[in-house]
Amino acid sequence: MGEPVAIGPLAVRQSIIDASWRPERKYDLFFTALSWETRGTTFLEQSAEHLPPVTILRFASSDQKIDDAKDACLAKVRAQGEISEIVRLQTSTSLLDNYKIIEALLRDRASKTARPLRVLVDISCIPKAYVMFFVGAGFSRDYLAVMDCVYVAGTYDHTDADVAKSTSANGNRTLVSAGDWRPELIPYLKAAELMPASNDLLVALGGELGMARSFMDRIEPDRTMLIFIAEDAPGPERDMVPSERIAFKHLVSDTQSQTREISLGDVIGVAEQAISFVRSSNCGGVSGMALGAKSHALALAIASLSESRLEVVVRVPTSYKGLDVRPSGPIHLFELSDRFEPCSYIET
Repeated sequence: MGEPVAIGPLAVRQSIIDASWRPERKYDLFFTALSWETRGTTFLEQSAEHLPPVTILRFASSDQKIDDAKDACLAKVRAQGEISEIVRLQTSTSLLDNYKIIEALLRDRASKTARPLRVLVDISCIPKAYVMFFVGAGFSRDYLAVMDCVYVAGTYDHTDADVAKSTSANGNRTLVSAGDWRPELIPYLKAAELMPASNDLLVALGGELGMARSFMDRIEPDRTMLIFIAEDAPGPERDMVPSERIAFKHLVSDTQSQTREISLGDVIGVAEQAISFVRSSNCGGVSGMALGAKSHALALAIASLSESRLEVVVRVPTSYKGLDVRPSGPIHLFELSDRFEPCSYIET
């Protein structure tokens, strides 16, 4: 396990853990989310006996099959250990209503504890908007001293037939999302200057490149930085469906576009790349779009706390598909600590 790296107000450390992992600190809260994904209980099944009672985030579902899958997930969680609380939320696309509930929970717990909290969050099945909100609200409002994040890498379980029929109204491939995407700024991760005269664009990309391209076209940046996940980055030698290949060629053809490939588990690398890009910008602001992995979204949130010109935008689809995601091997641990808060390193 490497040494923590100072990134703005936070100290960040990353590692890969296995069944022998034991917490190095006592947590006030442990969060996870109920999900239809197989990987949703992977970490808990491996480490439950060493964890505090779990606080479950349960997003409402509009599909009975999804709700049934969440009930099955809840049964697995109950079998593993004690449940502290089930926090019932609106559908995951109802961001503002859910933000209020989550912030009230953090605020009330920190008030009762009379200090910033030390929390562990399994982010594997928590939508990236909420992962970033935890970071922004938690550290900006001093609700958190520590936010350690567990992320179970996954493989998306789909067939060629699924890919062929998974398209939006404009013909773009949609694997995990359904319907149009709308942009939403993450509270506490907004740029100091509203509506600057010029913008650069930083995008963490995933597997829906056609949808991402349409989403990015809303902005006319001076420069663009594209960050791909190194383990499955698109390229000339990689098999891709035609619409995705066309979108990829369009994205990288711009002369003002830079590209980087950074590993799924390298949160520090993505955060440092984002900070470097912002500091080299001559624009009034930089829009950071979290369109890829949750780990890379976490990195953009960390970078935004460091750089006042970086705002973080997430895409919110009409709904999410019930696509299973199975654990693919490594379990990542990302440790975020407030460098200036004694409660982050002094146990009380």
